[in-house]
Amino acid sequence: MPSPAHTPMATPAEISAGADGVIDEITAGAARVIDEITDGAAGVMDEINAGVDGVTDEIKHLNRGLTKAELNNIYAGADGVMDEVEEIMMKYDADQSGLVVFRLTFCLFVLSAVVFE
Repeated sequence: MPSPAHTPMATPAEISAGADGVIDEITAGAARVIDEITDGAAGVMDEINAGVDGVTDEIKHLNRGLTKAELNNIYAGADGVMDEVEEIMMKYDADQSGLVVFRLTFCLFVLSAVVFE
């Protein structure tokens, strides 16, 4: 093993080139991770939107003959859905989260109209 005095030193150009290579690899890796997160978030948003559409369709078919307790259970379920969606949004911090909140708020508004009408 050579002594430190005999270890060849890298030139500033070699150090700079090596640092540039490391930075390029980190940047490429970060871009891949961001792409995967973006793709995954889009899939989550599609699932949430499909669920909201399903809830909206179900609300349209509510029977006015439901008891107050049944309507309260439906409302509590919708509130639980909202809690789940908020957890998902916090987990993925999706850019489209405002749209989901708007759609869910609208669904809850419609559901409230059915419950309290």
